[in-house]
Amino acid sequence: MPGAGRATGNEAFEALARIRLGLNLALGRRVTCALPVGWRRGQPVWSRWRSAPVDGHRDVGHWLDDTISCRQVGEVVSRVLDFTADSVNREALRNAVSYYVAANFDVDVELSVAVPVSGLQLLAYLRFITERGAYSLRGWKALGAEGQLRLLIEEIGVDTSVPAHFEHLTSVRDRLAREAPPRDALGVAIKMRNVVIHPTRDKPGDFSVYEWAEAGMLARYWLCLSLLNTVGYQGQVAEILQAQPRWTGQLRLVPWASAR
Repeated sequence: MPGAGRATGNEAFEALARIRLGLNLALGRRVTCALPVGWRRGQPVWSRWRSAPVDGHRDVGHWLDDTISCRQVGEVVSRVLDFTADSVNREALRNAVSYYVAANFDVDVELSVAVPVSGLQLLAYLRFITERGAYSLRGWKALGAEGQLRLLIEEIGVDTSVPAHFEHLTSVRDRLAREAPPRDALGVAIKMRNVVIHPTRDKPGDFSVYEWAEAGMLARYWLCLSLLNTVGYQGQVAEILQAQPRWTGQLRLVPWASAR
């Protein structure tokens, strides 16, 4: 901020937008800083009397735990502020978080896989094309959606096997294996997603709502972890997706931190 800590209204609005982005990632829903006012020497010098959309309170987060949530939110907002100082990063992260929030709130179960996959593709492109230039555009396209996502998910250490207690997704995996080589959870999710995005008359979608729900749980969780990795989060996350219900305080390090 210029002028020994002073900020103009526009600079403050931009900073608040970046804070809002961090909060949206932390909570998995749309929140905002309502009706902010800037003060100087005890006098209000700017204000914004309008607000971004806000979702109703709902516990949709995939990584917060009540015992350390203040620390988790503080770190992720700080990381987001650092990461989004670059305008390219800011735009990419804003769009990816939008996919994450939409997948938590706004889609029918059949799209609970497709929407997170789009967010994951955006993050993979940011990392391997925009930041690293590791592939030509032609080479990147040749990887296909599954290849692109596998690069990202495997790099951050996410387990892509089908959880043993996901009986409905296991059923999909086994049915698909009758006609093709066995797939892991990522391969199954991409196959299901392709049925929705590229439907054909001779291969109609035949997945149950429970099969979509389990695939969507994994896809949203992968996107959540990928977003945290993208901004550089190194702390603990709630231990979820296991066979037994999670209790408060059941935590683990993010896979990229525990692998070091």
